[in-house]
Parts: sequence; C-alpha cells; structure tokens
Amino acid sequence: MGTQFAEQGQQIVIACDTRSSSQQIVEIVSKGLVGVGVKVTFVGVIPTPGLAYLTATHDEFVAGVMITASHNTYEFNGVKVFSAQGSKLPDEAEAKLNYDIENGVPNRSTDDFQASPESQLHTDRSLVQEYEDYLVASAGKLRLDGLKLAIDTAHGAASEIELECLSG
Repeated sequence: MGTQFAEQGQQIVIACDTRSSSQQIVEIVSKGLVGVGVKVTFVGVIPTPGLAYLTATHDEFVAGVMITASHNTYEFNGVKVFSAQGSKLPDEAEAKLNYDIENGVPNRSTDDFQASPESQLHTDRSLVQEYEDYLVASAGKLRLDGLKLAIDTAHGAASEIELECLSG
C-alpha cells in the first residue's frame, strides 16, 4: 500500500473495527507503511464512513486504510483502502493493489533510508472526537428528549461512539 498510495514522508490514516484480529492487522499494515517511509496516524475503532470522512477532510492524509470485514461474521477480516477524497478506489487501482499484494513490489528503500522517529505510527484519538462532532452537527436541531432508545451495535465499530453522539 505504501508504495502505491504514498511517497516517503506522506501520511496515511488507519482505523479498525472491533474484531479481535483488527489490532494485529493494524500493526502489520503500519509496520509495512512505516518501513517504506510513510507516516501513519491510527485513530482507533471507528465506523468505516468515519474513516472516509477523516481521510477526505484532512489534506495531510493521502489515503485511508480501514481494517474491517464490514458485515461479514467475526472470524473474517480485511483491508479497505480509500483515496485521499475518502472514496472507494477506482477498479484499476484496486486491481493493481491486489496484484501487488499477490506478486510483491520492488523495495522502495535505499541504503541511506532509515525510518525516522516522525515516520513511526502514532495514535490520534482526537480525530474520533472530530467525527463525533460532525455526526452531532449533522443532526441539526433534531431532539431526542423524552424518547427511549434501544441500541444494539453488536460490538460494531460504532459501539465506541454512539452514546457520545446520542447524548451530545
């Protein structure tokens, strides 16, 4: 991913869902990105549309990577890549990425390249708050006072933000 979507020193944002394998995949993907000189910002658990929103609204992100298998059962997991505009990749870019994953890519690093401290993975949970604020603002003047709501996110990626959004 790092060789296709970012140059050395550029930044990619990563998020994940709540599957038990998500954190391990985040670490593997991040290590690969950092290894080719890409800066990685990890936002933590957030729904897929949240990562698309953050990717599109932050000029510093040249791509977004979501670790999720969407609506598949918990034992499955996968990787979705978003363009800098927060949209699905064109079919050609997706096909190239799949080809590169299956066949490998030439090593981008040079003898004088070493991952610098600023190219390491860092976590920025304030981006989750930014997405929560966006969701609350998008509701406009909608009021839920007096309503009783039952929420069952089945441990989905929204499970960590829904109460904050609905009570905000």
